[in-house]
Amino acid sequence: MKRFWLAACLIGTTMSCVKKPETTDSAADVVTSYEEIQTAVESAVSFNEIFDIKLNEYVYYTKDIAGSTTSARRVFLTEEKEIIQVDPPVEANEFATVYHIKSTTLENVLDGNQKPTMSERTIYVAKQSPATSAAASAQLSILNVSMPITADYFMALAQAICKPTNGYVPDCRRLRVWETVEEPPPLIKARPDCGGLNPCQINKKYISFDATVNGQKIIHTISICKSAPAMAKIMEYCIEGLADINNQKVPVVICQRIRDWRRN
Repeated sequence: MKRFWLAACLIGTTMSCVKKPETTDSAADVVTSYEEIQTAVESAVSFNEIFDIKLNEYVYYTKDIAGSTTSARRVFLTEEKEIIQVDPPVEANEFATVYHIKSTTLENVLDGNQKPTMSERTIYVAKQSPATSAAASAQLSILNVSMPITADYFMALAQAICKPTNGYVPDCRRLRVWETVEEPPPLIKARPDCGGLNPCQINKKYISFDATVNGQKIIHTISICKSAPAMAKIMEYCIEGLADINNQKVPVVICQRIRDWRRN
C-alpha cells in the first residue's frame, strides 16, 4: 500500500515529454532489479552530488503535464531555488552542512490564478558516516522537499518500488539506457558563458524503467547531465501512466524539467 501511495502521489504532483530512444526492442521486456537501476544511475552521476552544492548556486525548473509523450505540454508550476548561505561543517560535527535556500514558487499556472510565493528555509544535512548514516538518509529526504529531484531521491524511489522487502515482490521491467547530445534549454543557451558549458551542448544519459504496482503501470524516466551544477544534474524526471478522470483511464505524462541554472 505504501508503494502504491507513493506512485499515486508522484502522478498527482510531479512527471515531461522526454526524447525516446530511436529504437525499441520488444524482447527487452524482462525483469529489472533495483541493483541494475542503481548501476545505471551510478554510471552517470554521484549519489552524493547534493553535497557539492555551492553558495549562490541557482536553479529554475518547471512541472508540466501532457496527455501523451507527443501532445502539447502545459506548465502548472514554476520554481526557483537559490543557495543564499552555506554553513560548513564545524569541528564538533565534521559531517554536518547547513544550506540556506531561498525559493520563489508560482503555482496554479494552468488556470491563470497565479500566486507567487517566496520563502526561505534552512536545511541541515549530514554526510554519511558510521555514526550518522541513518540520520543522513533522513536529512536527504528533507532536503529533496526543498530542491529539484536528485539522484538520491530517484534511487530512494526505485528502491521503494523495485527492491523486494518483507514478502513484497516487485514488478519492474524494461530498463532502458541511452545517450544523446542536445542543445541546452533556451535560458541557459542565452547566458554569455552558456551556463558554463563548453561546447554549448548538453550530453544527456536517459534511464527509464517500467514499474507495475497494484496493477498500475508507470514509466519512470530521468535524464542526467553530469556537467550541470549539483542542483540541476537531473535535467528531467517524468512519469507516464493512466490517470482516473471522469471515471475513465486517460494517458498522462507529468514532468519536472530544468530550465535554467547559475553556478556559484
